[in-house]
Amino acid sequence: MTYSEILEIAKQGKTLMLPNFIGYFKWDFGNKTLVFTNGDYKCLAEELDIKNR
Repeated sequence: MTYSEILEIAKQGKTLMLPNFIGYFKWDFGNKTLVFTNGDYKCLAEELDIKNR
């Protein structure tokens, strides 16, 4: 699955869990960005190295 495919799925309101990540990715409709959440930790997916994993 490519990063572009992940974005399109997340924009549909679906939550994604990817291999090599403990946590999940979800689209933030208010800020129009992909967000990563792991327990209490939350950050923009752009800040993670998801393209090279």
